[in-house]
Amino acid sequence: MPIRRLPGDRSRTRLHITNKKPQGKLHKANDTGLSCMAVATTQKGEANFESNYKGETQSIIEEWKKKWEIPTVTYGITNESKHFPDNSIEMRAMTVALRVWQLRIKDIRFKRVYDTTVNTPDIPLTFVDAENDKLFSERPGVLAYAYFPTESPIGGDITFNDSYNWTLTGESIPAWKVDPEHYTKNTTVKLKGYNMVHTMIHELGHAIGLRHDEFNKDSVMHPFYNGKVVLSPTDVRRIQTFYGERKISNKWIQYFRDRMLSGRIR
Repeated sequence: MPIRRLPGDRSRTRLHITNKKPQGKLHKANDTGLSCMAVATTQKGEANFESNYKGETQSIIEEWKKKWEIPTVTYGITNESKHFPDNSIEMRAMTVALRVWQLRIKDIRFKRVYDTTVNTPDIPLTFVDAENDKLFSERPGVLAYAYFPTESPIGGDITFNDSYNWTLTGESIPAWKVDPEHYTKNTTVKLKGYNMVHTMIHELGHAIGLRHDEFNKDSVMHPFYNGKVVLSPTDVRRIQTFYGERKISNKWIQYFRDRMLSGRIR
């Protein structure tokens, strides 16, 4: 059955900007146990995701204990970004990110909810300005946050901070498009754009049950932002532990991988 949002539930993962290497922090949900925090930094144009544990050395990832138990998990946009004329860019990023996971698993399928005012999706995506979100207001460096799957209605929710500039693949943005009052069209100044697809893949990984991978720098779930848009062998193995292995041609996997790496996001 569709999962609905409950007000006041504060168990979530976060995507955050900071200039220091963050220390892990655990949060207890109202009824869901421990959750993690995901953090990103843009010092010198780079970013990182915070660990879901307190920095202790370990070689085995302690996986989240819950997963989606329903065969079809729905998704949709409950509030679109102000940076685009409609929600087509946000939906493309979300659909592509879900496809990255879907190509590797067999026990669940993802289905889009077109009218989220009628049906609440299991994984809703919301864009909100920092001033209208308590966490973003208190932590102005937070880019996005998400929730693990749980029995709680908040499980799977993803929220992006729309006070930052989002682009499909992280390309820079001409300054005049963002701030026409201070920049003219003939300016060469460009502003930092945040990679929505990469961030979405990472956050959706949390939304379907994955913790961070501290040990594999090529993982999309690595705590330090690496811009990866394809799954590492470790990512594949971990998600298949949750939802089984999908039998699909390696040729098709390679085709999609090549398109992702070339930036041809469709």
